[in-house]
Amino acid sequence: MQWAPEDSAISDEYIIVFDQTSTADDVDGLLKRWMKTLLSTAKIVNEYNGLTMKTVVVKRVSFPILKLILNSKAVKYVEQNQVMEPSETTSSWGLDRINQINLPLDSSFTATGTGVGVDVYIIDSGIMLDHDEFEGRARCGYNSFSNTVGTGCDDLRGHGSHVAGVVGGKTWGVAKKANLVAVKALNDDTGSGTLASVVGAVTYVCDQKIKNPDQPVVVNMSISGSGRTRSLDEEVERCNSNGVIFITSAGNSKGDSCNFSPGATAGSIAVGATKKDDSMAPFSNFGACVDIFAPGSEIQSVGITSTTATASKSGTSMASPYVAGAAALYLELNPTWTGDNVRSALKETASTGVITSLGADSANLLLNIAGVGSSSGGNDDGSSGSDTDVPADTGSDNTCVALLERCTSQTNCCGSWRCSSAFKVCWF
Repeated sequence: MQWAPEDSAISDEYIIVFDQTSTADDVDGLLKRWMKTLLSTAKIVNEYNGLTMKTVVVKRVSFPILKLILNSKAVKYVEQNQVMEPSETTSSWGLDRINQINLPLDSSFTATGTGVGVDVYIIDSGIMLDHDEFEGRARCGYNSFSNTVGTGCDDLRGHGSHVAGVVGGKTWGVAKKANLVAVKALNDDTGSGTLASVVGAVTYVCDQKIKNPDQPVVVNMSISGSGRTRSLDEEVERCNSNGVIFITSAGNSKGDSCNFSPGATAGSIAVGATKKDDSMAPFSNFGACVDIFAPGSEIQSVGITSTTATASKSGTSMASPYVAGAAALYLELNPTWTGDNVRSALKETASTGVITSLGADSANLLLNIAGVGSSSGGNDDGSSGSDTDVPADTGSDNTCVALLERCTSQTNCCGSWRCSSAFKVCWF
């Protein structure tokens, strides 16, 4: 049984995760039997019958009944539902910053590629699909609350639209021709979601990738919980193993990013935030689980008051989509790359040693897209799938990864450490 942190727990509401060997008919049969004989006072809130994960959300369940559910052979585990928040605190200098090594800003932005042909899923509050910035490239994928496909993705909060604009807006975006797919997992009332709604959103995206394995897919999740969650971490890991590239915000708790899902999972690329002077943003999480930093303070992007509106927001929510856009650029050139390939390329081409006021155990790596097209993505043969000759950031090839920092099989761990295949960190 996985309990949620007290400050974010949804009382008397639980996510039942079924064993992967259970079929949809098995799950339906169990639910009918439970509802008839055991859960007469309970209510099924939602069901997510994905290809990689089968979950049911129930509420008004007593502890004796919960114990009976846990004892079922078909149930893998039960996790308490909890609130999930957008990682936002409440021009774009950010674009200017990510294609040069050092300050001062040069008032220009150039990129190798546009992200064309890559699907970037925005798991968030929705997207204002008809905003001029998106040029018809944004579409509705899924609403995790209503379980509807293709409808219900309107953004009444503005968070998801702003994020999408940083990923792929024609003015504010990194990947200016990427396809943007709204997956609504944060509600209209408070702008927050639940663990169940976010897990359901991840399952939907994973299903799309499994159905169309040749389609390059990036997911931006500018969302953070109050702690670690098993169901979300496991589903991100499963989807990552199926070829989905996850970019997540590190969170705004001013603490160790390894304590917060989904950024802490090895299946995602976690992003911290910096300010215009290259100092780490004071709200940003930090630590060994942050893969890279990107601009995240006073970022200009899409607003929702009109189809031409702009808005300025701050948070690791705003830093993450810069990296998601960069991932789309890499996948345009290298559509078969894995998450490890993308992580390796991002670190290889990052501006190193430029961030000040950096939190403990954090890699001093600031996003730099100037090397897109030249990185091998950690492939042994050095191939990148690109015929461009944009130079990589010099000086980053000799960077070693410290003890307990996340790594891949091609990572240069410091000293005598090696990359643990089990834990994907540099270890003894």
